Amino acid sequence: MRQLLTAEERRWHGSGKQYRRELVETDVLVFEIKRWLPGDLPRAWQDGRKGMIEDRVGDILATLLAAFPMMAAAREEAKERQRLREAEERRRQILAQELKLDRDRFRCFLEQAGRWREAGLARDFLVALRAAIPDSSLEIGGRPAAEWLEWAQAHVQAHDPLTQGSSAVFQSIAEVTERTYRDR
Repeated sequence: MRQLLTAEERRWHGSGKQYRRELVETDVLVFEIKRWLPGDLPRAWQDGRKGMIEDRVGDILATLLAAFPMMAAAREEAKERQRLREAEERRRQILAQELKLDRDRFRCFLEQAGRWREAGLARDFLVALRAAIPDSSLEIGGRPAAEWLEWAQAHVQAHDPLTQGSSAVFQSIAEVTERTYRDR
């Protein structure tokens, strides 16, 4: 605080100085730990009429020594919770991948069913064409009709997934991976 100089003090200070600085007890010295402390450990110690902060250094050190193992245990618990969260997230991702793979395999199954239906329709159409063409030696587009019928028969056979047997259908479904339908 600034204190006015007494007449005696002014005589010693010939520079015309009117004030001197003096330290005054404020009675509000506080030692506080701002960082989180586990449990109900005290965080602040105050200097006051009941005791000086110097007298509480033992309490402060005891609190700090008690806090360190508790903080280490809390850190380990946080790491364990994080590990469990990551494991759960990996499990959810694996489950999501399995569900997507299952949907993609069913999509392949439906595509096979569609090809089978289309092949049946094409086969019926081919039978109707054979009946409608009276002469298989008739030339169409530079080729005989019999050759066109064989061409159509080969494409119908190649398009029908059951031509190679039912195990081939399931083999193609088993070969579906998570990348098979990525761009669709």
